[in-house]
Amino acid sequence: MAGQDALNAVLHCTWTCYLGSLPGCGKAVALEGVITAHESGNAQNAPHDMAMDLYNNGVGANLGGTSLQDCLQKCAAAARAHQLYWYRPMPSDVGLPMHFPAFTVNETGQIAEGTVGTGSGEPPHQGE
Repeated sequence: MAGQDALNAVLHCTWTCYLGSLPGCGKAVALEGVITAHESGNAQNAPHDMAMDLYNNGVGANLGGTSLQDCLQKCAAAARAHQLYWYRPMPSDVGLPMHFPAFTVNETGQIAEGTVGTGSGEPPHQGE
């Protein structure tokens, strides 16, 4: 998925949350079998973008949901609470935060520094 904004973060979170809710899939299969393979197989995904996607996929898998709508609502709430990661600005009319998360992720999608759940007026540092 293209983009490094809050909407992209919500989409990744929702996708993984929903896959993990499907019968016969579950969290582990969604993360390792489907999502990681997809992200790793995308040669156009820059390293920091892949780290962002992996982080948001992990949040979605951990949220879990009962339906696509439930997952979307949970992931949008996670973005508003600065629990998802993005580093490009969002238009103000989409109902997602204008401020950036105040944390960064490393190349494996793990939190590198900062605090999840807080926002910043400045975009997070893009570690290469």
